[in-house]
Amino acid sequence: MMWRRILTGSLEEIRVNRLRSLVTGLCICVAVTAFSLVMQLGQGARQSMTETVELTQGRAGTWRVTAQGAPSEVLLAGSASAAGAPGAGVRAWGRAVRVGEVKARVRDSTSGPAPSAVLGLLAVDPSIADVAPVPLSGGRWLTEDDARDGALPVVLSPGALRSLTATGGGVADASSLIGGELLVGRPTDLRLRIVGVAADGPLMRFQSEGDLGFVPLHSARADGVHPALAGLSGPAGSVQTYLLSGDGASGAGKDTVPATLKRVLASAGHPAAQATAERVDRADDFAAATRSLSTVLGVIGAVALGVGVLGVANVSLMSVRERTQEFGLRSALGASPGVIAWLVLTETALVILAGGASGVLLAAILSRAAGAALGSTLGGFPLTPLSLSTATVGLAVSAASGLLAGLLPALRARRLSVVEAIRR
Repeated sequence: MMWRRILTGSLEEIRVNRLRSLVTGLCICVAVTAFSLVMQLGQGARQSMTETVELTQGRAGTWRVTAQGAPSEVLLAGSASAAGAPGAGVRAWGRAVRVGEVKARVRDSTSGPAPSAVLGLLAVDPSIADVAPVPLSGGRWLTEDDARDGALPVVLSPGALRSLTATGGGVADASSLIGGELLVGRPTDLRLRIVGVAADGPLMRFQSEGDLGFVPLHSARADGVHPALAGLSGPAGSVQTYLLSGDGASGAGKDTVPATLKRVLASAGHPAAQATAERVDRADDFAAATRSLSTVLGVIGAVALGVGVLGVANVSLMSVRERTQEFGLRSALGASPGVIAWLVLTETALVILAGGASGVLLAAILSRAAGAALGSTLGGFPLTPLSLSTATVGLAVSAASGLLAGLLPALRARRLSVVEAIRR
């Protein structure tokens, strides 16, 4: 019954002092709107920076395990077994095998005489792109179907595109090569179907060669190499496995996978085989910039919210002063100091919660309207609709602000003397 009386009394006070309650609610509404928009802008900026870093420097916790000292088919099977083992601490993995170097040219080049270039062919698991993202300037990346159907699709690196198409007229557009054929010079020309052209990205940076052609690992062969490419010269007995650590940059999997791989190779009769791991991404180099951006935007949001809370607290203190005689009368009629304090605190909290909810709703509307009117970015920062997490934080902050802004006025009302209050 006591809480019902406190709630009823607070609502009645809000109704009687509608103008004051409205001004207080508007004050916190504006503050929460600004706070929510700044937090959403920061969230979008962090996400954008993370995606940019992943597409240029690699995902945090990317490791390369190099195995050598055994036949390729043994290394391939052992690498798959080690990276895919339960408890390895690996979220994603993909293998790469150097097939060899070939002299190649694009068939029926439309930019003049077709130049030839020496390309390094790498047979890779299509899933390697889950570890080291491969942005594309045209076409598509390799798929599991490519690895199963025995075809010979190829994805060219940016360096290969320049070497194969550079003429007096410049470099050909990547999209013009998609669906074309890459002729590999052999006793008879071998034809590879061009399905994509990669842009600069982590996988290109992780490989030392610039002119590369990526073909799928052949799932039907133990050595992973398409029969038509068998016999090409190249470093034998070396397999690279790119893996994404299960716990990010700390490197779960970087020790487990090499150790497991060594045991597998030893049990296969190759105790001298080696497996070493090295981290290849540079995501940590940009982590400080992301944290700094988050800190700056967080401070801006906190200042905006703090101004609103101070304004509400000031209005609440003035209200307590104006209602001194009322509180004295309530005390004389039997209301305890605690009840009076809760009455003030509840009234302030209700107004702030209503203003905060309105602020979150207004922020959601403004974020969508800004995205529709200004496009996807504002001054380089991405504009995204208000997320559920940001809205939840906004409501939680509103509740905390209500308690904080109402605490001091409530304590002041609690300490009022009955005699002094009635005398005023």
